[in-house]
Amino acid sequence: MIRNSIKLLFLSLVIGISTTACSNDDNSPVKPPIVDPEKPEPEKPEPSKAITFDFSAQNVVKQLSFKDNATTDLGSTVSKEWEPTLAYLKPVQLTLDKEKLVVTYNKSKIKEYTVKIENNNIVIQATKDYPSYTFAKISEDKKSLSIYSSSFRIKGAHKTLNVNNVASLQEYGEVDFTTFANKYNHLKNTSGKYLKVEFKYTQKN
Repeated sequence: MIRNSIKLLFLSLVIGISTTACSNDDNSPVKPPIVDPEKPEPEKPEPSKAITFDFSAQNVVKQLSFKDNATTDLGSTVSKEWEPTLAYLKPVQLTLDKEKLVVTYNKSKIKEYTVKIENNNIVIQATKDYPSYTFAKISEDKKSLSIYSSSFRIKGAHKTLNVNNVASLQEYGEVDFTTFANKYNHLKNTSGKYLKVEFKYTQKN
């Protein structure tokens, strides 16, 4: 009898301890599982976007008349005789996209070039027909660019140059009157006019 009572007492103690342990576990706060923090995905570089520039202004850099190496400054107002030439030379819009430059003169005249930028100069790459040359200069902030154009109108005749009456030579780039005079100083009685202009463009909003 006493032995049975001891067994019952021992069993009650075991049950009590187990109940207390379970009760304590139920009241303890639930801890979230340990999970490694997610690493943010590396940012993907944005694709290069084409930059479009619209014509904004035309400035006269130099306008001269010349005869026998004597020159006269004609001022900053462009003579009407140059208007057809400038209309032909002046692009209305340019689009620069990495190594490609698209030059729009009008709806029916659009040209595409392979280019690279060197010291903010947009340089058209050489082809089998043409050497490499500087086409335009872009600003540091890429918000604007300029194209320089030099033109000559020469009176007289020269068989080698096939110049008859009035001719016009156009060339993009940094060309000045001295360069031209030195190149053609063998011509006698050369006379005509020289014009260098800057076409300015601003980035399209």
